[in-house]
Amino acid sequence: MARASQSEKLKSIITSGTFFKGKRTKPAKGAPPIFAPFFSRDFSLGIMEIWYAGEKSDPRQWTQQMQPIHPYLICWRKNGMMNVYMDQRGLDWIKQELQSHIDRDPQYVQKVVKESNHRIQEIKPTYEREPALSLKELERYTEKFRHSWPWFEAVWWLIDLFEEKKRNGRELDLLLTARKEGEKEAPSSDAVIRKSILKAYPKLKKYVPVLLLKEVFSGKIPSKKELDARFDEFFFTDDTLFTGFSPSQIEKELNVHFEKEEGKEKVSDLKGQVAFPGVVRGKVRKVFGRKDLAVFQEGEIIVSPSTTPDFMPALVKAIGIITDEGGIVSHAAIISRELGIPCVVGTKNATRFLKNGDLVEVDANTGIVRKVK
Repeated sequence: MARASQSEKLKSIITSGTFFKGKRTKPAKGAPPIFAPFFSRDFSLGIMEIWYAGEKSDPRQWTQQMQPIHPYLICWRKNGMMNVYMDQRGLDWIKQELQSHIDRDPQYVQKVVKESNHRIQEIKPTYEREPALSLKELERYTEKFRHSWPWFEAVWWLIDLFEEKKRNGRELDLLLTARKEGEKEAPSSDAVIRKSILKAYPKLKKYVPVLLLKEVFSGKIPSKKELDARFDEFFFTDDTLFTGFSPSQIEKELNVHFEKEEGKEKVSDLKGQVAFPGVVRGKVRKVFGRKDLAVFQEGEIIVSPSTTPDFMPALVKAIGIITDEGGIVSHAAIISRELGIPCVVGTKNATRFLKNGDLVEVDANTGIVRKVK
C-alpha cells in the first residue's frame, strides 16, 4: 500500500496550459543542470503563471530565435514566498541574443524601449488603479500583460548587460526611463489578480495566491486538500504544477539540481555593493511584500530580496537599505541615492542571514553588513 501511495503522489501533476500549449519537456539527459536562487517575491501563482508564459513563448517577440534551454526557470513556493531558481545557461542565452541584436542594429535599444512603452501603456491605466476586475475583464487584462512582459524583460536584461559592461550614455538612460515606466507592472498586476480572484471567489480568501488562472477562469477550483498542499509548498515549471513533491523528488523528476545554501548562516559578515555611502546602526525589519509594510517602524533598516515602488512607505522611514539582489542601477540603489540613505545591494543572502530585530551595522562605505553583539 505504501508503494502505491507513493506512486500516486509522484503522478500528482497538474498541467496548467493557461497561456501556452505543448507537452512537458522531458528531463534532460546527462549531468543535472544547477538551478541557483534567482529571486524571492510575495507573488501569487497567477502572476508567476503569466510571467512564465512570457518567458516560455518562442520565439520571443524581441527576437526570432528560439530559446534552447527549457526549462530554465523553476518556481518554488515555500514559507509563503515565491522563490525562483534559474539555470544560468538560459539567462546567458538571453544576454547573448540581446547583444547580437545590438551589434547588428544600432537602433535596437530604441526599438525595444518604444515597443515596451507601447505595451505598458495598454495596461498601465488599469494596474495603476489596482481594481477588482470581472473574470472576463481579468482574462483580457492578463492576456495583454503576457504580451507586454517579453518586451519589459528585454529592457530589464539590456540594463543588466550595460551594467556588466560598464556602458553608460543615452541608451542606458532610455532603458532606465523605460524600466521606471513599467516598474509597477508586476507588483500592481499581482494586486489586480488577487483582488479580482477574491471578488469572484470570496470564500477562498487565503487560497487566492495558489490558484492557477485556468482554474479561476473555468470555475474548476481544486479541493481544499489540494489547496492546502499548495499553500504549504509547490513547484511550477514548464507548463506544470507539482504538489506533494519534496525538493529531492523534483530534482529526480526533472533531472535538475538545486544549488545548496548550507553553512551560509554561519558567516559573520555580509558583503555587497555600495549604492549610497554612509554608516548606520539599527534594527532589522525584513520586507518581502505589501503585507510587511504596515509593521515597518521609523528608524529601522529595511532588508529585502529587492525593492519595488510599492515599498516606498517603508523606504522613507528607513535609515538603511540592504538587499539580496541588484546592482547600482537597481530600484533600491536609485531610491537610496534619491533619499540619501546608506545602502548595500547584492548581498545574495541578507534575508536568510538576518532576522527581524537583529541589531546590525551597515557600512555602506565598504559594502559590509555585520551583526552588532
